[in-house]
Amino acid sequence: MGWTIEIADTALADIKKLPKPDRDRVTKFIFLRLQGHPDPRRLAESLFGSFAGFARFRVGDFRLVCQIFEGRLLVVVVRVKHRREVYR
Repeated sequence: MGWTIEIADTALADIKKLPKPDRDRVTKFIFLRLQGHPDPRRLAESLFGSFAGFARFRVGDFRLVCQIFEGRLLVVVVRVKHRREVYR
């Protein structure tokens, strides 16, 4: 049984605002690399401080902030922003 990837409305809005090449790169990462990986946790970096409990994936200059639910094998993409804006 594989992992399920969900994209929150906030992340969808962020993705729609990206320039087309960046949008294509992020969506390709989500649907090819992340969804096809047997354990996406191995690609993630854990966050700390006010973002404790979240993980991030790096796609070029963009960061995908996610919540990972291990018991349900679920990754929820919460935000997609440029690295200088995502943690504000």
